[in-house]
Amino acid sequence: MVNSLKRLNKPQIIGVIIEIVSFIGCCFNIDAFKNWFWIGTGLNMMGTIYFIDAWGREGKTWFKKLDKKRDKNLTRKSSELIFFLAIAQTMIICLVFIAEFWWKDFSKQFSTIMGVFIMTMVFLVIILMIVERTFKEVDIIATRKDKIKK
Repeated sequence: MVNSLKRLNKPQIIGVIIEIVSFIGCCFNIDAFKNWFWIGTGLNMMGTIYFIDAWGREGKTWFKKLDKKRDKNLTRKSSELIFFLAIAQTMIICLVFIAEFWWKDFSKQFSTIMGVFIMTMVFLVIILMIVERTFKEVDIIATRKDKIKK
């Protein structure tokens, strides 16, 4: 898992650091950190969009038979799953702010912040695991292809 952290981009890294530090500040009920938490969450979401662009697109497997048909593309399922996770994360965070219309200071409650923090960290771990697994699968096929040519 430590090796897959190198796949994160700068907005994700900065956003996660701000989220972690501000979550610790929120645990001690410091109001200023509540706003910083949402700034970190926004940076993390923006970084996830760049992450999708870098790692979630459907890549080439260098096999003509696999690349001709979209259904047989090895990275298709993983790229779709990363995309749907990013959309789900964005929708849940938007629902928190829509709920502000009915419940005052809903986004400033510790339970909401803790739920969003856990969700963003779990989603981050899941998309890193998906990319790592897909990268290994494509790498194994590429090394087999090299061995066959020799």
